[in-house]
Amino acid sequence: MDLALVTAIYGGYDKLKPLMPNHGFKKAICVTDDPELSGENWEIVLKPAHSIHPRLAAKYPKFQPFDFVDADVCVWLDGSFEIKSDKFKDFCEYSIKDFDFVVWSHPDRRMRNCLYDEATLAQDWPKYRAYPIRQQTDAYRADGMPSNFGLWACGTILWKNNDNAKRFGKIWLEENIKWSIHDQISFPYLVWKHQPNFGEFEAHEYDNEFIEWFHHRDLN
Repeated sequence: MDLALVTAIYGGYDKLKPLMPNHGFKKAICVTDDPELSGENWEIVLKPAHSIHPRLAAKYPKFQPFDFVDADVCVWLDGSFEIKSDKFKDFCEYSIKDFDFVVWSHPDRRMRNCLYDEATLAQDWPKYRAYPIRQQTDAYRADGMPSNFGLWACGTILWKNNDNAKRFGKIWLEENIKWSIHDQISFPYLVWKHQPNFGEFEAHEYDNEFIEWFHHRDLN
């Protein structure tokens, strides 16, 4: 099984983390709007954002990675993560085998397990303030979306190269364009609505042997 690694750096929100030479992936690409960007063991793919906000521009390779690379599985890795183990590729291959895509269980799920709680927490943060998150959650409630359905973290996503995964990625991107770039709000709704075959990583997003998370740059 061929696995490709995909990340994106737009608007200078992250520094491209170095990639170990023995990462094991078929390809490792970084999609960016920065023609000066370079990164150790990364292939740079230049795709200007034009009039799109950088945070939204980064969603295109996140949700539609097969538009950028051909592989059996694409591993999306947010620019805030750095791989710290050469076993990460094998962990991904093991995790995806029975599913169309895989995400993390939300690290704060014991405290909140509901997209409505997530929206209330985040809707007035500077990076989300301009988006109609209140209207988004009102629309979800009107459609019958229940409370406490579940909450997931999407900084790493495994995408299998099949129609089901590509279809879900497409509607997820459309939801981000329609409402807000806070994809952890739209994800539970789309799971409830479409019942995809997805899985969860068997590890904690912030406490595992494979990757390490760093804060985004505070650019709002």
